[in-house]
Amino acid sequence: MCTCISETDKNGRCLDCGEPQSYQSSAGSACSIAPWISVADRVPDTGFAPDWTSSPDVLVWTDYCESAQDVGIAYYLDDGTWRGTHLQDGETVTHWMPLPKGPAQ
Repeated sequence: MCTCISETDKNGRCLDCGEPQSYQSSAGSACSIAPWISVADRVPDTGFAPDWTSSPDVLVWTDYCESAQDVGIAYYLDDGTWRGTHLQDGETVTHWMPLPKGPAQ
């Protein structure tokens, strides 16, 4: 199992080493939620479907001001902007992560 801190491909394999990835939760058990990714390091890939110029929805961490941060769902556009129902003027997306998989049926 990989313990790199990087994004995974659609099959859950590390983009750095190619091994299946496992993360440790704060409780110490393995989980499938990726760590936060700084937008200074990488932004979500766009064009995930034909003729689309946006990324899929991702979880975002925003800074509105020094004392106000927020978490929400948004998507990234090819023009370098973010869109999301909770984003307000002046909010800056600083980090993002892929949404976790939905619950098992």
